[in-house]
This record gives sequence, C-alpha cells and structure tokens, in this order.
Amino acid sequence: MPKHLLACLAMCLTMLVALIGPLAAETESQSPAQKTDLTATIAPLYAKPGEQMTVTAIQPCPQPMQVFWDLGPGALSGNVQTGADGKWVVHFAAPLTVGVVPFFARCAFGITAAPVALYQQLNFTVVAPRPRPPAG
Repeated sequence: MPKHLLACLAMCLTMLVALIGPLAAETESQSPAQKTDLTATIAPLYAKPGEQMTVTAIQPCPQPMQVFWDLGPGALSGNVQTGADGKWVVHFAAPLTVGVVPFFARCAFGITAAPVALYQQLNFTVVAPRPRPPAG
C-alpha cells in the first residue's frame, strides 16, 4: 500500500477515535448505575378495606438510603429509611376502595433524587367484607 494511503487511513482513524471517545464518555456519565427489578413481598394478597398491609424487601437497596413508595398516581404514598444492610419494611392501611391496587417502590437519597434501584410492581386486591348472615 502506498505511504500516502497509509497516512490518510491513520489520520482518518485518529479523527474517528477523537470524535467517538468524548461521545462515549458523555453517554456513560449521563446514565447513572441503576438496579432494576428488585423483589419484595406484600401481605396479605387479599385485604379488607383498611386492613394492615406489610411490604418487605427480599432484595435490599444497594446501600442505606430511603425507600419511596406509592399506590399509584395521586394515591397513598410514603417513605421509610432502610437499615444499615439496605433492608426495609413498610406498613400501611389498605385503601377503602375495592379492587386491584399496585404498589411501587424505589431506593433513592431524596424524594427528587434519581432512583438508585427500582422494585418490581406488586399488586394486591382489596375485597369487600362479607355481609353477616341475619341472626335467627
């Protein structure tokens, strides 16, 4: 191969690396490391309106921080501090409305901070209490 073609090829490769390098670094720094699909359990799966619910992390947050949770947009929400091991438990009263209710949770350092980890959505069902049979 002639020397001028090799020099041109080397210069093109150098320019390509110079252009791609900063773009790759910029892309990596813009996407924070985030764990997704962590698991937790919810009990009971079927609850009466107002019944005590308990959600327990199976997989802890990556480090001690807060867990922000909610039952969907505009619904009941709250937060809890994890233990030193990242584990957490949330207690709340089941909604008064009958139906399927989602539970969402995320690990973060503050309410407006980007999540460090996301939990899989859990669902439970609020069922109407059975009417008592008439006495007699």
